Amino acid sequence: MPPSSQTLRSAFQSAAHQWPKDALRPSLQFSQSILKASDKIFLPPNATSKEYNGPLNELSKVQTQKAEEAIKSLHRLIENRALKAVSFSSLSLSPFPFEIELMRVICVEPNDGENYETCKFLETLR
Repeated sequence: MPPSSQTLRSAFQSAAHQWPKDALRPSLQFSQSILKASDKIFLPPNATSKEYNGPLNELSKVQTQKAEEAIKSLHRLIENRALKAVSFSSLSLSPFPFEIELMRVICVEPNDGENYETCKFLETLR
């Protein structure tokens, strides 16, 4: 049985409350965007989450699946699963020779005979 709209909305609200605060932009928080998006999906038009206690909009089967995927993705981001899956050593903070060469090819090499000046940043990495 697919989850109810109330269950999905609660999951979005839970993810929003777990989202870390942005100290650089205190007036613009991603958690507020999550809450507004869930209100737009689940609440009838012109209703706000503070004053509304009525029935929620029912989602189609596809919308429910997409909402579940979005909730799972939010939780993966909150838990930093991608960061935990890859172990970084102190050596990984400096670029490897392959990456330096790739940056040189992409950023510096001339296209179709154009002249260029050597990138001072890339010279410092060699």
